[in-house]
Amino acid sequence: MTPRIIKLFPAIFLILYLLVVFKPFLINGLLPIPADTIVGMYHPWRDNYLDQYPNGIPFKNSLITDAVRQQYPWRQVAIEQLKNWQMPTWNPYSFSGYPLLANFQSAPFYPLNFIYWLTSFPLGWSLQVIFQILLGGIFMWLFLKNLKLRDEAIALGVISWVGSGFFVSWLETNVVVQSVIWLPLVLFSIDRRKGWLLTLSLISGFFAGHLQIFGYVLLTSIFYIFYRRYWKGFLYPLITFVLTFFWWLPAAKFILLSARNVDQVVWQKPDWFLPWQNLSQLIAPDFFGNPATGNYFGIWNYGEFIGYIGIVGLLFSLVSLLGKIKQARFFVGIFVISALFALPTIISSVPFVLNIPFISSSQPSRL
Repeated sequence: MTPRIIKLFPAIFLILYLLVVFKPFLINGLLPIPADTIVGMYHPWRDNYLDQYPNGIPFKNSLITDAVRQQYPWRQVAIEQLKNWQMPTWNPYSFSGYPLLANFQSAPFYPLNFIYWLTSFPLGWSLQVIFQILLGGIFMWLFLKNLKLRDEAIALGVISWVGSGFFVSWLETNVVVQSVIWLPLVLFSIDRRKGWLLTLSLISGFFAGHLQIFGYVLLTSIFYIFYRRYWKGFLYPLITFVLTFFWWLPAAKFILLSARNVDQVVWQKPDWFLPWQNLSQLIAPDFFGNPATGNYFGIWNYGEFIGYIGIVGLLFSLVSLLGKIKQARFFVGIFVISALFALPTIISSVPFVLNIPFISSSQPSRL
């Protein structure tokens, strides 16, 4: 195989993956959103089909309904208000009214929202979902290229990243993966000492709409700044903090007023941390079945525990520890720290025993 073809491996793998995953959208015009759950699970829509489907309309996966119940309508209301030159502060459609700007997952200021001014909202939403794979792959390619890896290794890294269980499980919410795709660009910026790009990446990840995942991105970036001894780099998270003040302040107030910590959070329940047996999903993602095929028999829920990056990706990540890549030691450290706080250990229980605001209401299994 010629060197020119090998250099194209990352692009070829990424394009093929996009074509396969989004074939229903690209060929059949089906939107990448679980809209089947609207008529399959919720009244009054399911009532319209009781004659034909007395047991309800079949739907694919009940675990991914957040997109149609929350992120999609919230974003649409926010974009409509912005288009009408209104600050999206209030959602009049939930309860007797509900904060919208302070609701992080409405993501009204996310830079990729520009697409909604160029096309219809359903099409713009679909393109944003696809951008997660496309940009996530490009940013990871930049970071791995910067490490001077072979093109075959870069291709494997890119596909292990955008094809991971985490990406697949959270893709349709359009906020969780949007928040994490900026991490490779953050690491690339730190390596290259590009402060403006680091600030832009952090701001984009913050505005993407998932505070918990962005928190992990921010912590990783701070650790990486320290590891790479880029002392000036500590200035840029602070700049990000200042520039996003107008949004995180009302969001912080909203979080402190939330009843989530007493209404939904029971950190002693078996699904709060990553169950030890679910480490098997690093090797076999459907070891306990899959909710989309209706045969899942493990602890609820599948989407919180899936850390699969492929057998080949896992194997070579272990082999890389024997190599000369300096950053390998950094990621081993990140993995160990993440595991300590994701698994049910004495260390991981500390934030919840102390009832630390926000942290104590965030499910650590996503680490």
